[in-house]
Amino acid sequence: MISKETLDIINADLNAVYVTNSNKTRRTVNVCNDDLTPNSVPFLNNNERLKTVGHSLDIKEMLESTSNSNSDYTAHLKIYNQIIAYYNILGIFFGIEVRHDWKMTHHFTFWLTNFLLLTANCYVPYNFYYHISNGDYLRILEPLALCGILLTSDLKWFVFLKNWRVLFGLFFVAEKRCKENLTNGTRAATITGGLKRTRTVIKAYTIGVIAVLLFYVAVPIKYYLVDGIFIPLMPIKTPFVDEDTLNGWLIASTIHGILGLYSGISTIMFGAGFLICICDYIFLVELIALDWKDLNEMWNGESLTSTAFRHSFLHNICKKLQDMRSYMKQVKKMYERKFFIYFIISYLGEVLCLYQINKINWIPGYTTACMVFIEMMFYCYVGTQLSITDDKMCFYVQQTDWYTFNLYSQKMLQKILHLCQQPNEISLKSLGALNMVTGTQIVKGIYTYYTLLTELF
Repeated sequence: MISKETLDIINADLNAVYVTNSNKTRRTVNVCNDDLTPNSVPFLNNNERLKTVGHSLDIKEMLESTSNSNSDYTAHLKIYNQIIAYYNILGIFFGIEVRHDWKMTHHFTFWLTNFLLLTANCYVPYNFYYHISNGDYLRILEPLALCGILLTSDLKWFVFLKNWRVLFGLFFVAEKRCKENLTNGTRAATITGGLKRTRTVIKAYTIGVIAVLLFYVAVPIKYYLVDGIFIPLMPIKTPFVDEDTLNGWLIASTIHGILGLYSGISTIMFGAGFLICICDYIFLVELIALDWKDLNEMWNGESLTSTAFRHSFLHNICKKLQDMRSYMKQVKKMYERKFFIYFIISYLGEVLCLYQINKINWIPGYTTACMVFIEMMFYCYVGTQLSITDDKMCFYVQQTDWYTFNLYSQKMLQKILHLCQQPNEISLKSLGALNMVTGTQIVKGIYTYYTLLTELF
């Protein structure tokens, strides 16, 4: 007859072997109630294994059905594919496609994008020269105001060309999580909810940009059809074109329309890429919350697990947290400095744009002002969601039943809490963190400097 102490020793040894073998084959170990199979619970004896599998027969059958069919896409994987498909549709205009072979195919539209950016950049010095040579010094501010969109478009294209491999790699992190949870359990539902939020925000952002583009086209057309006035789509003078004639206005409007279309699509695409990265991080945090719940059940006596397995499970959570911080480190490296430059340029461009609208009734400036404002507020909204997620991470740790843990786990939990209290927010240097509070301060600053310019000049 084997004593209880001997059985405990055997269970601990089996668990130690299990953890060692698991670490050799993959970095993390995920065991939860949604993924129970006979071999996933090595520290139970045979009778207990059969009992466990008997209580989760439906889950076992579901896992077998998904493993036997590689084409069985669940809801969250379908939503992920829809988001990437939408991103690829936008990428058609720039010759960009999310591919797993890490190759950039330079289609015709890729070179067209470079040509259009070069053409748009040539507009600024030409307009400087044109207004100075005609003695219209007040209109020199028009090409400067246009820089709020032009230079930021250059910045977006530069950021993508420099970091497209990192960006696609971050996209594939979410795809990996979807394929690792091909079930209908709690984890799959969490991922589905996160991806649905991402899709909804992208749709709302797209609708906002499309509304601005429609306004961009509708106002000049209204002035031509109703008042017979030739109002350019963009606040710039087109070289070698007389915009005071109908033919010249149509040629200039066509060029401006193409540039405006590409500017709007690049705004949506850049914002969607940033949003996908942040929202993927958000649902990773929500998956960690499920791990904390499982760990609480282990220590509360609701799970037949050994102490060694609980320690390994906690180590697994630590590794996930480290991976998530590495994930955000790449996001910050890719976007942080560029967002600071973007907000500085947009800040100054918005002030000059509003000033020109007030002084000379600069009608095309309304489109520029609205586009820049919507884009800035969108980035601040996404940054706010990131700050809220950091607070949630700390909340999940603080809500654990730490008093039921042993001393070793409590010490580990203290280190984890210290790690989670370090913010992952994106910094805008002297402007502050990327969130709605900073966005509100920027709007106040724009109005302050606009009022100052109006009073002085």
